[in-house]
Parts: sequence; C-alpha cells; structure tokens
Amino acid sequence: SLAFCTLRNIARKLKVPLEESMSGITNDEMKTLNIRLCGGVNESNNKNKNRTSGYMDWSPKTDFATANALSKEDGNYDVGRRCAFVGWENNDSINDAGGGRRSLNVEELAIEEYFSGRLPLEDESEECRGQWVGWHDEGGHVRALFRIMCLSDLLASTDDNPLFLKEQTTVFLSPYQSSPHDLHVGCFNIANGESGEGMEGHKIIRGFYERRRQKVAAFLSKISQMDHQAIIDLLYESVEHRWRKHRDHQSAARDVALQKDMSDLRTLSMIAAGIGGKGLASIFRCLVYDYRHYSGGLPDCLLARARYCNSQTVDNSQTSSVVDLGDWIGESFSKESIEEKNVNSHIRMLYDRDDEFLGCSKNLDGPNSSRRAQGAPRIGNTKIHYTTFPSKLELQHSGR
Repeated sequence: SLAFCTLRNIARKLKVPLEESMSGITNDEMKTLNIRLCGGVNESNNKNKNRTSGYMDWSPKTDFATANALSKEDGNYDVGRRCAFVGWENNDSINDAGGGRRSLNVEELAIEEYFSGRLPLEDESEECRGQWVGWHDEGGHVRALFRIMCLSDLLASTDDNPLFLKEQTTVFLSPYQSSPHDLHVGCFNIANGESGEGMEGHKIIRGFYERRRQKVAAFLSKISQMDHQAIIDLLYESVEHRWRKHRDHQSAARDVALQKDMSDLRTLSMIAAGIGGKGLASIFRCLVYDYRHYSGGLPDCLLARARYCNSQTVDNSQTSSVVDLGDWIGESFSKESIEEKNVNSHIRMLYDRDDEFLGCSKNLDGPNSSRRAQGAPRIGNTKIHYTTFPSKLELQHSGR
C-alpha cells in the first residue's frame, strides 16, 4: 500500500479534489488513521461549496492576523527566508509567559496574539479571552508524552510468534538504544529477498505498528476511555516507575532523560489532560504507524490555558476564570523560571527542537541538514537534580 502522502501529492499534480482522486482506492494508512479527505472549513465556505475542479482536501479551522514584517535595508527578500515581525507589546521586559519582545518570528508572534486575546476572533466572551501560553517546540511535548506513556507498555510485548521473536534480534542491538530500530520503519516496506505472499522475489519488512498491531489496538483503546485524572495518573506512574528503579538519588541524577521528565512532569500532565484520552489515542496511533513521518514538527506551536469550571464573585466583582499557571503548575511557569528565561533569551540563538525525536536527529538526513554548533546549549535540558519526586497534578486549585 502506497503512503497516503504519495497519493495526496499525485492528486495535487492532477489538480482534482482529493476525495475524487481517492474514489475507489483502498489505502491502509487512510483507513487505519481515519484520515479525512474533505470537509472542515471548506464545507461551510460558499465559494468552495460547488467547486469541482482544482485540488481540494480537508481544511482545518484557521485564525488570521495582520502583522508588520521588519524590512531589510536593501528592500530585497530572499525566498524561503524567515521573517521577523514587530510585536505589539511596548515593554521589552515583561516578566510573563506571554513574552513581550518587539522583534518576533512568526511562531512567537502567534503565541503573543493568543496570549493578549487578539486571537481567536470569535467563540469567546470578553472576560475569557487571552492568557494562552505556548511553546514553539516542533511537537516536542507530544513526542515526550508518546515516549513516556506508550513505549514501555508497547515494548513489553510477550508475543511467542516465532517470526516476532526472530525480528526482535534485529530491533534491539544495544542496551544503549533510545528506541527500537523498527520505530522508523513505515507500516510496510519492500525489500529484495525471499519470496513472500503475493510478491515474487520480495518480502515484506514489518514495521513497528504491524509487529505490535494487537498490542497497540488494546493500549490505545484503554487510553481513549480514560478521563482527565486517569491520564494524569498514568503519566505520573510511568515516570515514577523509572525513578524507583534507581538504587539511590545519585543514580537518578545521572539519568538525564528522567531528570528532564521530572522537571516537566506537571506541565506534561496538564497538556495530556487538556488533549484528552481520545485525542491522545489518535495522535499516538499516527506515531506508532509511521513515527518518522508523523513526528515531523507537528504541532509547530502548542498552546495551553486552564480555566475554572465555575466563576466566583468576591466583593461584588467577578474573579478571573483563568487559572494562574505559576501558582498551579509551577515549573517553567513560576516567576523565577520566567525571569531566567527572559535573561537567557537575550544570549541564546533559536535552535530546532529535535531533542524529543527518538532514535536520531530528525534533521540529519535532510538536504539542508546541519549539526548543532559545538558547545551550543540544548533547549529543554534541565540542570536541576531532583532528590524527591514531584507531586502529582490535581485538577483543582484554590478549592475550585
């Protein structure tokens, strides 16, 4: 079965709607991942409603904003070059999670728009607007959730199938691997070799998903049925189990991945609860099907906000419905962490976030790949050594 992206690229070249070009075609990836071919915004867009020619597929809801780009001195712009934009905030030293710098790249500008309440333009009352905080992490937080919540369970398979046991000898070659080698193999791949069913002179190399199909289905079904607190409990217990495996605090301090997960545990818990069981199951299904393809930088920007379920009135005035994340979560939302971040932002260049890409750097095989400069800091790595395990996040704050 061809990859769905290949069929979509063919439809683009044919300049016909994707739904029309896929008519009568059965695609395993499309069926497994429930990929939508049409609808979304276009479904309610009158100018596209009766459109029968030209490429068209499913379109997500999109927010639009106007911004001023900083011009170059010579007035020329290079194709593909990143633009810098003028921020709206007047104070360069605002100590909050929304930033406040005047020169922004497009992702930082988007985060500022949602934090200030200028976006989204609809569906929110005035008192509930803004206060969104976010990360331009190229999908780093989502991949972290996948690594913590999924891999340990999926790799603990006890399949007695002789073929599976034989394949395991090539999946793990070293105890120092960060992930199984088949994680970067698509659902199906073809290689020259022994004859296989329906393919003379070829054999099918099974990928991560195909080898563990039943295990994956059962695990994702369990996650999809979890409520918000159950998801937090699963995440917490997964990290705590790794903490307890160390014989002492000194041993745990040398586990860089564990220390990083502990430093972000409450933040990851909030993100996981916000996405929900069904959302996580859909995301994880894509990652186990073809990790390398579907972990390619999405979501580019991740936004989060916590609100109280009920409003309170104090002295005849209504309190804010948005939760103070510095008080509830702590970690990177605390005042001390934000002040440190503002200082570091002036001395650190922007690096691609690929530290949560399992197996290898996601940029090393690209035509324009470049290695991280020697001595450059890794974004997201913590220098704090935890001697006690962080407390579990509870979905209540200040008695509300």
